[in-house]
Amino acid sequence: MLEVNENARVFTAHDEHLGKVDHIVIDPLTRMVSHIVVRKGIFFPEDKVIPIDVVATATEERINLDQDVDPDRFPPFLEYHYVPLEEPIEDVPASAGTAHGPFPFVWYGPYGVASPTYETTMRTVTERNIPDRAVALKPGIPVLATGRREVGRLEEVILTDIGLATHIVISDDGFNPVRKAIPINWVDAISENEIRLGVVEHMVQSIKPYDPAELPSAD
Repeated sequence: MLEVNENARVFTAHDEHLGKVDHIVIDPLTRMVSHIVVRKGIFFPEDKVIPIDVVATATEERINLDQDVDPDRFPPFLEYHYVPLEEPIEDVPASAGTAHGPFPFVWYGPYGVASPTYETTMRTVTERNIPDRAVALKPGIPVLATGRREVGRLEEVILTDIGLATHIVISDDGFNPVRKAIPINWVDAISENEIRLGVVEHMVQSIKPYDPAELPSAD
C-alpha cells in the first residue's frame, strides 16, 4: 500500500530532494491515481508531473522514486502558450493600442497606401499535462457527506501498488484534528473543488481514528 500525502517530500533514488506533493491526479471514474504533481524544490525549476508507476515507496512523510528514473524527463504541470490574435480596428491611433491587450502591435499599411488597421495581441493558453479525464486533487478541499454536510478536509490518498485508490484520509477542523480513512467505495463524486460521499455524516463519525501504523485493507 502507498500513502500520498501533501506534506510528503519526494526524493530520487540517489536521495536528491525534488520537492513536495502538491496535487494528486486521479481518474474520478476508475479511481486510479495516475500521477502526482511535485511542487517546486531545489532540484526542479517548476512543478512537475510524475507518473505513479515510478514511485518505489510512499509513506506519509516521504516518497522515493525508482532507481532508473531520470527526473529531467518529467513534464511541467502547467504549460503556457501565447496565441496571436488579429482583429481589425477603425480610426484608432497607435498610442491607443495598449487598451486591446498586453502585447499590442498596430499596423497602418505602407506610407500613402490605404489599408485596414490591425492590432495583434497575444492570448495566453494554459494547458495541464495530465490525462484528459483526470482530476488534480489539491489536499485541503472539503469532503461532504449526503446533505452537503462537511465532514472534513482531504489530507491524503491511500492506494495499492498499481495506483488504485482504496481510501481517502480526511481530518476535521477541531482543536485536536481527528483523522479518518474513508473507503473509496463511499465516494460518490470527485471534483477539483470537493469530494462528495454517498453516506450520511453519522457513518463517517462511526469510523475509528486513522492510525498510519495500521493501513486499512484494500477490501
